[in-house]
Amino acid sequence: MASISTSGGIQGLPQEVFHIILDYLGNNKTVLRNCSLVCRSWLQASRPRLFSIVSLYACERRLIGFQQFLDTHPDIAGHVRSLMLRHPMDEQSSGTDGPPEASITPRTLVRTAKRLPRLRECQFYFVHIVPSRPPDAADATPEDTHDGTESRLDLSVFHIFGSSHQETSPLLELLSCFRMDRLELELVTFVQEPEALTHLPRHVRRIEVRDIWADLDTADDEPIAILPPLASALAPGILQAFHCSWKDWDGCAVVGAFLHDVGSTILELALNMSVASWVEDLGSYNAKHGVA
Repeated sequence: MASISTSGGIQGLPQEVFHIILDYLGNNKTVLRNCSLVCRSWLQASRPRLFSIVSLYACERRLIGFQQFLDTHPDIAGHVRSLMLRHPMDEQSSGTDGPPEASITPRTLVRTAKRLPRLRECQFYFVHIVPSRPPDAADATPEDTHDGTESRLDLSVFHIFGSSHQETSPLLELLSCFRMDRLELELVTFVQEPEALTHLPRHVRRIEVRDIWADLDTADDEPIAILPPLASALAPGILQAFHCSWKDWDGCAVVGAFLHDVGSTILELALNMSVASWVEDLGSYNAKHGVA
């Protein structure tokens, strides 16, 4: 039988063999980096796994730096399936001129996402979304326009976790740039905006999302302030599933109004109010009215 060396050595093996081996090794980044240094065949097999999930500190300069990296490494962009942004470590939170660390603007994220043709997931952890500053004329790009004619980016999941006192307007602006199968809002609290701001701003397109999963059961006072402006922003006839959890009786009216506005096309509905809150309210009622 011919040896491997007579047919080109390890370089002569089919790529499927390398992928089978990597399946056994798992997605350990250190192992994948070491494999990518062995030879070109290992590099080709390792690179899609190394860059399938890109995790960055959530700040403007990090995203801009990643854009510059993609410009100089265009072969990497096609491997990225999930973009994860998270709160920076303490040593990363000094010396920038733009928005505070752990915050991003819709314009910068859209510019980044448009460089990733196979992007399917965005995940934010303790990230604050702040309004985009008007771009300078020399710096403006097609991504900065929101006239309703530009194409949207398709995502399977947009997940936001643990953002405290988030303004609704920049979030709606960001979401309007994507067409989403599922929007997940987990333990996110919102600023209660004035009545004039609860309607969709003219420059923001309507949001296209088929499934909303909202865990709004938090200790803050305004976890469900997002629902009225979100109802105004949703494209008609798009929403098919809604799953919502909240913490007290006051939220029932807000959730009910949301369903009244956008619930005509919903095929799957799950609502849950915190049991602890219900027990506390029931205990207070019983004590007040002398019920044993």
